[in-house]
Amino acid sequence: MSSEGSELGKAMLEFHEAMDRHRRFVRETSRCRTCAYFVAKVAQRGSSMEEPEPDPVQGILGRCLRRAPQEFGHPITYETAWCGEYERGEALP
Repeated sequence: MSSEGSELGKAMLEFHEAMDRHRRFVRETSRCRTCAYFVAKVAQRGSSMEEPEPDPVQGILGRCLRRAPQEFGHPITYETAWCGEYERGEALP
């Protein structure tokens, strides 16, 4: 019986390690930059505004179009953020 318990314990440990690897993979790859709802901020044509400089740590600034705009528009986010409602796809125009 102890060998069965040992094997079960080993299998559970392997399962939890695999789940941890999966969670890390999802956190590292499911970022706003590859989300279908992320739109990077760009300067308007003919505007006196300059193209925004990417943050050296967080990257490009943009907006999340996942939900309807709120009082001050769509939420502002960086390309390296993630929210749990990630959907891989082509970026919106």
